Formats: sequence, C-alpha cells, structure tokens
Amino acid sequence: YVFTESRRLATLAGLVVLTDGISVITGRTALLDGFVAMFATIALAAMCVLLRHPLRVRSAGAAAWVLALSSGAAMACKWSAAPVWLVGAAVAGWAADTARQPIGRRMVLALVVPLLVYGATYVPTAVNYRGSAVQRVACAVDGNCDTGFTDRLSGLATFHVEVLRYHRSLTPTNK
Repeated sequence: YVFTESRRLATLAGLVVLTDGISVITGRTALLDGFVAMFATIALAAMCVLLRHPLRVRSAGAAAWVLALSSGAAMACKWSAAPVWLVGAAVAGWAADTARQPIGRRMVLALVVPLLVYGATYVPTAVNYRGSAVQRVACAVDGNCDTGFTDRLSGLATFHVEVLRYHRSLTPTNK
C-alpha cells in the first residue's frame, strides 16, 4: 500500500504470495524468514514515509519509531537483517537533516533502540538461564556453569561469539 497507495493492488499482491507454492514451502522450511521479511517490510515502509515526507514532523517521528522497533525485531529474528538497521539509520539521519531537526536524537533512536529491542529478546533467556541452550554453550565452551547475574551476561556474550564463529566456519556443500 505504501508504494502504490492502492489497497486493491496491495491485496492482490498478498493473494499472489498466499497462493504461491514456493512461498508456502519456503515458509515451512525457513520459519524465521517470514518474520524477518515482515519486520523488514515494515521497516522499509517506514523508510518510505521518511523519504517521502521528511518535513512532516509528526509522521516522520512516528515513522522513525516504527523503523527503529521493526528493524530491531528483524535483527532479533536473524542477524541477516542488520543491513536493514544500518540503511534505516542512514535514512532517518537524512530525513532529520532534510527537516533541519537535530540529527543526534534521530540517530540515537535509529541506532540504539533496535539494539535495545534485540537485547530485550534475550531477557527470558537470562531469567530462565538454568538449563537454557545459552548456559549449555557457555558451560561447554569455557566451563562457566554458574548462574549469577554476571555469569548470565557472560554466557549470553559467549553464546553470541559461538554463533558467529559457527556461521563464519560454514562452507557451501552444493559446489
């Protein structure tokens, strides 16, 4: 709807995706990709609002918040959404500059809020740390099997490092 301003065309596009067999199959095999796509699309729509109407203070402010929250949610689903976050921050900065508003506040919103949203998704893991996958990884990697507050933070950091290490070591098998 944001791109064409036509509800009929947006509905038709949704129905085409609904009836597309490849979309259904990939949706079943890569469940997180659908959520990443949804949050990235919301972020893209917010970027479009910022690019189209940077001088409308009220709509630009709301779009900046939607952009920050949705890009953080997309990164919480998969790290591959990080470019959405960075491009969104650039768009938010450009829109603030165009509207002659303080860029610093808008950039803090665009850069920090998504990281806070990402971090908030790990609160349940930190609360229920005992027996979590994060604790098992931390315990296996560095022998830290304690469950104190600093141990939980250290375990989350270790988990992220191990996930990054795992993805860096992947090699394609379809050569």
